[in-house]
Amino acid sequence: MMIEQAFSFGGTDLTDYVSVWNVDRAVGASLDIDETEVPGMDGCLVSSSRIEAFTVKVQCLMHASDPADVEADRRILAAVLAPGKSGRLVLPESCGLSLDAVCKGGAELSRLRQHPGVDLEFLVTDPVAYGARRTASVAGTGTVGNGGTAPARPIVTCVPATSPWRITNTATGEYVQVAGTFNGKKQLKLDMALERATVDGADVPVTVGSDFFALAGGAATGIKVSSGTATLQWEERWY
Repeated sequence: MMIEQAFSFGGTDLTDYVSVWNVDRAVGASLDIDETEVPGMDGCLVSSSRIEAFTVKVQCLMHASDPADVEADRRILAAVLAPGKSGRLVLPESCGLSLDAVCKGGAELSRLRQHPGVDLEFLVTDPVAYGARRTASVAGTGTVGNGGTAPARPIVTCVPATSPWRITNTATGEYVQVAGTFNGKKQLKLDMALERATVDGADVPVTVGSDFFALAGGAATGIKVSSGTATLQWEERWY
């Protein structure tokens, strides 16, 4: 049975060229766990862990049947799916979620002259999927719902009215504070993922003790700003 839903890579809709009939992937990502043995203690301690990359194989049939049309579409796919090319991968039945992936390349067409089959392989380098883009505004104190199951790091913009300016995660106590001179005219931007602060586009330092925080997954995060209205923008993250 064909799976006739969305399938794209790097912004190119691959359903223009192929029909998907099977997707082979794990239910979810797995952990690579480093264990430390402690003398005199049964078992072990977990010293560190990280989510592992995984491979997805998508089995397809070409739409084209005429040999000339097959070759023309093959050339298009070869450019879109060049070995090592990276981009967002949207799989059939993914409910709109996308994954950061690298095309492994090397796919071969089957010997069938009509609607040849082709298996495409992708290495999912970031196993936590991306969902909808979200925006929320907070003046004073408020709560922000991530919308995903994994933590997400937002970009925060604000035009502070007073100095210093601080944004605080009231659930954890983490905060970011900028000591620049604000008068209600300068735009401050915090990139929580890149751990970068700018004022009107120029890099500025944050105070000692600042911690660029994430929005919790699966729960609302309390946010407090010292002045102005902070606008938070992020992509949902889903395990």
